[in-house]
Amino acid sequence: MFYSSVYSKDSQDVSWDAAHLYEHYFIAEFEDFLEERGIARGVYGYLDGETFERAIFLSAGIYTETVNRLLQDFVLQPLSFDKQKLDKVLRSMEAEERCRITVDDNKLLLAQLHILNGRAWTKVQSIKEGQIIPHTALSVKNPLQLHKSAKSFRELVVALYIEAQHIAESELYLRFSVMLGDVIARELTRKFDSLYELDRSPLHVGDSQIGFMIKLRVQKGVTLKDIEKAAQQALERFDLDTNMPYVRAHFEGFAQNANWESLLVDYYRGTGIITSRQRIASLATPERLRSILAGTKFRVSAWRPEYEEYF
Repeated sequence: MFYSSVYSKDSQDVSWDAAHLYEHYFIAEFEDFLEERGIARGVYGYLDGETFERAIFLSAGIYTETVNRLLQDFVLQPLSFDKQKLDKVLRSMEAEERCRITVDDNKLLLAQLHILNGRAWTKVQSIKEGQIIPHTALSVKNPLQLHKSAKSFRELVVALYIEAQHIAESELYLRFSVMLGDVIARELTRKFDSLYELDRSPLHVGDSQIGFMIKLRVQKGVTLKDIEKAAQQALERFDLDTNMPYVRAHFEGFAQNANWESLLVDYYRGTGIITSRQRIASLATPERLRSILAGTKFRVSAWRPEYEEYF
């Protein structure tokens, strides 16, 4: 089963930057909420956000009824704002925007966050009558200042891959690597404040290596070895057996959701493999998944122009 939902929240009398911070903070808090219950980021599905001048949107795709209910309950609860967590989210936004962010008015920032906190999320699927909300911004004081600082950041690529002994392993890795990539991205975001994921792509390396590339932007000073070590630690800490019900639900949802049919073209583009969603899901036995997890390796490198063909 695959549970899809979209939520919106009115943000028209709050500055865009404060609303953007609220969006990031909400998603981070929900994923922390799941991890406190033993549910890893890479296996529950996804929760993405987008901020406009007068509205915030959340888009969710979830594989189990359990997590879907947790999200439905979570959107009803107000957030608690922790200064350390807010600072961490701001650092991630810096990497996203390639800038330095300073808080000019902390009292105003908290006031704007509490305005958003006091408003309910609207489940878009439940809207009975449409409305027009202009994209134009209202004149609202911004408590944050953004200072462009592109030279403070650099872009990296994390390639995770296996030495596939059979095409079945390569087919399965096309999807399982996406989950592992999420597990790694979550750990990297946790460990390195000024880090933002830009893109990802399947990758075929050589005759037997099948892989997956994650493009990151990170603050200069973080080394390739730092990233590689943190990625390795993320997979070592990932408890596959505990998360197996969610992994199975992920593959079942992948097989059933026709909206993902176009991914098969992306898989072919990146790897030369032609397969089906149903075939990939049928290969996801616990034994194969454990073997692939144990055999996953990493390469971390600086971004190069030739990588463009993969993204």
